[in-house]
Amino acid sequence: MHSKHYKLIQSIIEQQKNNKVKMALVNTINDTPLDMLHKTEIFDDDKYYYYHTFSPSDIKEPYEPFLSLIKEAYYKFFAETYSVEEFLNVCDVYPYVNNIFISYFETGYCEFDAIPTMIGGQREYNAKRFVSSISGILSYIANYKNICIVLQDLHYCGFSTITLLFDLINTYISSGNIIIIATFCDKVSISEHLSAFYNELINYCDKRELVFEITENYTQIPDFSQVKHYTADINRINDDLKKIKSLLDSFAFEQANHYIRALHKFISNLDEDDLSQITNQQKLKIYMYYTLCNIYSHNYKQAHLLIDTYRLTLPTVDYNSPELIKDRDLLLGLYYTNLLYCIIEYYQGNNELAIEDSRQCKNVARILADERLEFKASTLEDFHNLYSFTYISPPDKNSTYVKEMVRKSLKLGYIDAAIIYITLFYEIDEQTLRAIDRGESFSYFEKAVQYAISIDNIHLLQHMHNYKNMYAYNYQCYNTVKKCTILCNQYIKKYSDKFMEVGFNYALKEDYAHAFLIHNQNIISNYNKYIENKTKTKPIQDENLNIFYLSEICIIMLDIVKDSINNHCYEDAEKYILSCLTLMHNINKPLIFNATYGLLYSFGAYCSIKMNLVYKSYTYMNNATNYYSYRFETPDYAKMRDYGHLFQYYIAKGTINCYDEYYDEAAECFAKARKLYEDSPQLFLLDYEMLCIEEANLYNKQRMYEEERNVLTDCLDFYIKNKMPRKTQQLEMMLEHQHYDDYYTDYKLKGIFLDEILRASRDEYNDYINSEETKNSFFLSNWRKNINSFNRTIDSLNKNTMNTLKNVFDMSHALYVDTHGTTNIILYNDIKLDDEHCFIANLRDYFTANPYAVYLTRLENDFYKLSSLLKPLQLNTIDEIIIVPIFKNSKLCRICLMYSNILDILAINVYRSLFDKRLDIIEMALCYLYDAEENLLNKNKLKDYELLLSVVQEYISESVTEFKYIVRDGKEPTDTVDRINELIENGSGLLINRNEM
Repeated sequence: MHSKHYKLIQSIIEQQKNNKVKMALVNTINDTPLDMLHKTEIFDDDKYYYYHTFSPSDIKEPYEPFLSLIKEAYYKFFAETYSVEEFLNVCDVYPYVNNIFISYFETGYCEFDAIPTMIGGQREYNAKRFVSSISGILSYIANYKNICIVLQDLHYCGFSTITLLFDLINTYISSGNIIIIATFCDKVSISEHLSAFYNELINYCDKRELVFEITENYTQIPDFSQVKHYTADINRINDDLKKIKSLLDSFAFEQANHYIRALHKFISNLDEDDLSQITNQQKLKIYMYYTLCNIYSHNYKQAHLLIDTYRLTLPTVDYNSPELIKDRDLLLGLYYTNLLYCIIEYYQGNNELAIEDSRQCKNVARILADERLEFKASTLEDFHNLYSFTYISPPDKNSTYVKEMVRKSLKLGYIDAAIIYITLFYEIDEQTLRAIDRGESFSYFEKAVQYAISIDNIHLLQHMHNYKNMYAYNYQCYNTVKKCTILCNQYIKKYSDKFMEVGFNYALKEDYAHAFLIHNQNIISNYNKYIENKTKTKPIQDENLNIFYLSEICIIMLDIVKDSINNHCYEDAEKYILSCLTLMHNINKPLIFNATYGLLYSFGAYCSIKMNLVYKSYTYMNNATNYYSYRFETPDYAKMRDYGHLFQYYIAKGTINCYDEYYDEAAECFAKARKLYEDSPQLFLLDYEMLCIEEANLYNKQRMYEEERNVLTDCLDFYIKNKMPRKTQQLEMMLEHQHYDDYYTDYKLKGIFLDEILRASRDEYNDYINSEETKNSFFLSNWRKNINSFNRTIDSLNKNTMNTLKNVFDMSHALYVDTHGTTNIILYNDIKLDDEHCFIANLRDYFTANPYAVYLTRLENDFYKLSSLLKPLQLNTIDEIIIVPIFKNSKLCRICLMYSNILDILAINVYRSLFDKRLDIIEMALCYLYDAEENLLNKNKLKDYELLLSVVQEYISESVTEFKYIVRDGKEPTDTVDRINELIENGSGLLINRNEM
């Protein structure tokens, strides 16, 4: 061994004995293998030595080489004492991921199936717990025997290895029982997908003086440019796919994405002969794994494009065909295609399409007679239905069916699915919840809690706790809320994060001071968690958590808005309204309901008119009216999430009308609000007083004093019945014409400023824009390639690409028109129009004069600026609309119109998006589509020409004298082959048989 290495590492070992250094990175170009270390006397007998060299050309194992180290250590030190399951238990491994370790010990590959509950927000939590479990096992081994890990050529390691090294550095190495020595070379170029995180690791260690340099001059520096990195090979695709699946199943998503992307690129560039060697099963796995990687990285555009591309390779099938059951590969392709569509559409909010796809999955699973596949499809359908329910209409599931799904969940090992079924489909009706509130049984939720504890999933327990409370709030079962929280808290005492108290509980008790204190504390807590996560070194930082914490702050602020309005603190309320609107725009992620916008605008209008800010109240009210316009033609309110929000809208609008002395209009608004209250009074426990006071004010202005007294008396009886003494006292004093001023008025945050929170949201906004630009660039490059590769006819090209665009950009309907000639040709249309030709003609006239793309959203004041042009579309039902004209040589050649339906969106958890920021991407994608149409048209013309030419030349070679040309170009007839070719090429001749003349 090189003396420099020997002395340096001996020094590091000595320092480690004194707990000064636990990890060391040695920067060297020397290629002497460090596996010679174990032959020296550097190491004490009490150390467990593990050596590993990273290879640049292989697919790296997940968290290489630490899983291999754990497996070796188990069989070397613990196998005689513990079974694998017992060993994992004593190492305090997160139980839910036990099977990943067990499968690796048995086969060398990780296996894990989380699809049934991956839509419940568990993926990131499980990934984090898996990494910490690896660190925990290493710590347990180190307590038995000190570990020294020597890693050669760290510059060739994988993404997951760096993730684990950060966790070890920050968490476990401080124990002093583990030392890691790694060599790296700063002369080596790091793979682009890894370089940023790798450099962060090096810099992180360098700042802590853990990087050591070998400075001796070497006579020859190796030529690192000749190093061979991973390349796909048609002969080892099966082995590569097994390794990539192992990465996916162990949450090493970024690493899996790097290799599957290379594999996908490899097969995309194969010629037809080589491509025929790729089996259907291999194609399915490549597209499925690549799509999953994009789903995990929230790149839904690319995920949609990939699965659309794979779908085009599948034949059209008749599900009732007896032949279908014989083709298992085709059935699996159909199953997983629909399954991936289902997952993507859930994340994008296309609930109806997601449920339809999950049902298709069930049909295929039944043909396959596969219970596990059918169970997955059933859970996806059930959980999609779950996320589409409203607060006043929880999901309706047959109890027998739910019990059977719980049984199957436990049988197939999906304990988290059992927890969700028990919590969200049991004990959710009013009768049962009121019985629990009276102190009767609470057995099913207790069982769900016990299951959550059995797999140590506190994240899921908190999630279910929140849903249970939501059900209980619907029916004013506040004892149930309290019991639920106490029950859950009993099981999480070992964790630092307890369930946060809910300020709403104190508002219901009319203790607004305590309610605001809880709100204030929770805002600070979420902001501190945001800062803690934000300052973590990547890749440890979880960007989804950044958005989650900020959105939680937004939701808490909404509660402050409600409380401050109840206490007549309108200026404070408007300050938080503006902050909420800014936050919702900036974080721009799927965590806040779309319907919240309408509520905030209604609150803003009400606060402004109460402060005599008339113009501002009109502005807020116009936005709210734009948002709710679809409601005025939709009587079935109860199916929508914003059912309760309309109550606030009608109060605000009625109050403004009353201020303007439009008394009839005000009375009509209050009547509509009262109808909503009468349909579901439990929703408006805190807000009913607002309606009654504004109605009383209207009657007072009209000198209808008896009606004024009646409405206040009715309100008084309501709050006496609901045991709310402050509101009771206020109404009693109003009836006696006395002034009531016992309001809580201190709504200023303490310990944090709103500007800090808004600044954080702007940072997230900028990060989001940057990440979207990268995703969009990647999407466009793949879009252009795919639309030119997998479509054989103009019809299939337009149908497939328009469906993809709708799915990728969250649109419900589309119209795509060819305007090249004097007649408009519809290339794609799924919009029902009474007179589509007249509508298209008007669009053509407008965009010929105004050659600019149009984007409109109902949240903007100019939403109706093109109302006359777009009248056939029924704007009241549209959430967003985009119209893109495509020009070629200054002439309008295409018009594409897409829009989303508000009724589809509000029935589910669909969220606002920066659609205007994607406008350029959509325009570019449509330009590529037009180019693809032209290329396909020219290609088809060329094929026709080549076919005709071959026929003519064949006849000419046999007997030229049998043919004569009638020429249309004014030149003399000829029988020469050159002249015939010329005429065929320019289309100016007609070939006929001489015998037919």
